[in-house]
Amino acid sequence: MDPETTILRVGSISKLVAATAVLQLAERGKLDLSADVRQYLGEDVLVGHPLGITLQRLLTHTAGVGDKFVGQTVADPAELLNLRRYLIEETPPPLSPPGFFVNYSSVGISLAALVVESISGMPFAEYVETEIFRPLEMMNSNYVPDPGMIARAASGYSRLFGRFRLIELRHWRTYPASSLVSTGHDMARFMNAHLGGGDVPSDSSPGRNIFSAQTHTDFHRRQFTMHPRVPGLTYTFWERVENGVRLLWHSGHMPGHRTGFFLIPRDGIGLFINGNSEFSLEEPFITEFLDRFYPSVVSPPEETVGRSGFHDSGDEVLGPLPGALSQYTGRFRHSWYPRTSMGKAVALTGIQGVERVVRLPGGDGRGILIDGNVYLPRAPDFFAEVSGDGIAGFWRSLKGEVVFLYEGGMNGYHRIRWYESVNLHRVAISLLAVIFGASLFAGVRSWVRGGQTRKDETVRPGLPARLTRCSAVMMSGLLTLFILGMALMAVTGVYRITQEVRWPLLGLLALPMLAGVALLGLLGGLAASWRDPALQSRERVSYVGLILCASLTFALMNYWMMLGYRF
Repeated sequence: MDPETTILRVGSISKLVAATAVLQLAERGKLDLSADVRQYLGEDVLVGHPLGITLQRLLTHTAGVGDKFVGQTVADPAELLNLRRYLIEETPPPLSPPGFFVNYSSVGISLAALVVESISGMPFAEYVETEIFRPLEMMNSNYVPDPGMIARAASGYSRLFGRFRLIELRHWRTYPASSLVSTGHDMARFMNAHLGGGDVPSDSSPGRNIFSAQTHTDFHRRQFTMHPRVPGLTYTFWERVENGVRLLWHSGHMPGHRTGFFLIPRDGIGLFINGNSEFSLEEPFITEFLDRFYPSVVSPPEETVGRSGFHDSGDEVLGPLPGALSQYTGRFRHSWYPRTSMGKAVALTGIQGVERVVRLPGGDGRGILIDGNVYLPRAPDFFAEVSGDGIAGFWRSLKGEVVFLYEGGMNGYHRIRWYESVNLHRVAISLLAVIFGASLFAGVRSWVRGGQTRKDETVRPGLPARLTRCSAVMMSGLLTLFILGMALMAVTGVYRITQEVRWPLLGLLALPMLAGVALLGLLGGLAASWRDPALQSRERVSYVGLILCASLTFALMNYWMMLGYRF
């Protein structure tokens, strides 16, 4: 790898560049960060969304805009340039009212980039090329790479059964938030601009400010948090306090690539890390770095943070908080996953939509347990981990109910009911697959051993009974194939689903619809043949049980948006 020429896919580091472009135009008086973006985009964008979606909220992921995940890439980067049409057609319905919750969103950042297009009168990729990359001499950075850049790109790999497999290069349609390619050298120049107040000295000239010192200060100041003692978000940067040091950072993930971008503003230090596999290096790396170079730092972070999010062993453990600690218990799911499209099912894989379980310790234990780790109350609705750096703030609804768990940065978790648990659903789906597989095996064995008239039957079954048996076998086979097929696609790489919609996925999604037809046949046949003496009592019971299992399966598929083509 050559840091000056090897092209890297930096994923969501793209969002930092998009925010830089927005703040440039705000500094020039071209736009108002607190105005509803439809003032700049027109009424055909964000149809069905509430008022109050501002650039400030888009850049802090608090606008209530979600993502889709499925089928979000193209092979030809030139197809990326019609950003407006894509956002008109593909922006998902709102997740929440603007300004309340953290819902990380590439669509949201792309909407902010569309404002840049509307104000500047040029495609977003052209604007950043002119106003950011050229002034900083980032000559090997682009959102829409040409064939020469693609030829110099580091390949991405996934690991399957102990072997690395090459991942096809594709480009995300939310390109201002996702598709930047760059080099280590260029990323260093962009990093230095943020560490140097917007200016990077040039090799051939005095350099040029891409934004003023005031914009630099505003950019890095906390703009949102869900609890005053929990590090939050600046404009696209995530705050983090570790070993008493305040970091501004962001991670990037493209299939086969992982990136970390870290700033320590107090000391003018920046770190950039990129790997071309699915293994996440960035968080273990920064923890080891801070433990090595900032060990046991107990002084508070700089003034922009105050003591928010900072705790140490000297903090007083509070007595019982208002209300029982049981009000904090329950399950909470990470807010970054789709809710209204099939991408929701990615949470089943554990890659997105990770869950936290909060419960009370046994015996005379104090505080709460979050995923088994003990947290003690340090302030109202705020807990700190006893044996680590973990912190948790809880957010209440207008009714005073605890509905959100916040760990800082993009890591917010909304409360879910116990029966929505991913682990519970995985167990249920596994058991259902076994039941349908057993039903399929029994039906096929019956046919192989003598067709539909078995030796223990004294009366030949009528047409409704034969329809019942045939429908049961067909439905069991279709649902077994669907569950196993989707599991296989997940094991061999979720990126196969998220990058594009290919025929295996289209075929698999047709199976539940066919199984639904078979279920109707089973219901009708069983009702018509209920008194048929050819159907034994145990058969009737088994078919009723099969109908209940199929109903549960369809309920689960509907919950995960896998009934029909809900992309």
